[in-house]
Amino acid sequence: MNEAIVVYAAGSLKRALTVLFEKFEQDSGLPVQAQYGPAGLLRERLQKGERADLFASADRASPARLVAFRLAVNSQRFARNKLCAVVSLNSDITSATLLAAMLDPRLTVGTSTPALDPSGDYAVAVFDKAGQLQDGASDILKNKAVALVGGRAPTPIPDGWVASEYLVASGAADIFLSYASYSDAIERSGRTRVVELPDALQIQADYVMASMNPVNEHVRVLRQFIMGESGQTILKQFGFLRHDHC
Repeated sequence: MNEAIVVYAAGSLKRALTVLFEKFEQDSGLPVQAQYGPAGLLRERLQKGERADLFASADRASPARLVAFRLAVNSQRFARNKLCAVVSLNSDITSATLLAAMLDPRLTVGTSTPALDPSGDYAVAVFDKAGQLQDGASDILKNKAVALVGGRAPTPIPDGWVASEYLVASGAADIFLSYASYSDAIERSGRTRVVELPDALQIQADYVMASMNPVNEHVRVLRQFIMGESGQTILKQFGFLRHDHC
């Protein structure tokens, strides 16, 4: 019996990779064992000696750091993502009014945790873009934003909910900056509403994987599957953008 390929992967990949790994196992006969969580925290665990064969992150920085410490090789982008804003159903916020709403002192802006979860870092990048559009906006948003998930203590999210929609629906945040790959699931549930970020605030989130065990031939086979048409089709089904488009 083949030993399982151990993958540490960003939590935002869980829905897609669960299906992708099932298809990979069917096609290859090679089992995969996955652990999911904030990519920054997973990277810390790998630096401290935990074993994985492949690290699939929601950013470039975390795999690059493992490569710099000679703990991983072959960083490669395999998918892309964007951000969106999640608001309540009765909110009148639009893309055109989103920045003004985020700056409104009466409204709470929720994010994931910067430095520990790339989603939080991408939110900070959005705030920096806001500062280019309006003097002082970056500092205001960084000071008022509340990190509600992605920290060292897990935030309980009920089954069947996307974290961002639950946090908005429960009143923890009026606006939550979330990955756009969740948009379809959020809109299908009908419990909250998705607002697209205007182009001037939008960022690109690069998803990068690196091999922690490059001598394992099964890791190479899995990487090829992820980069191939079957893997890319599954990632697209779950809202991710292809790795090979700018």
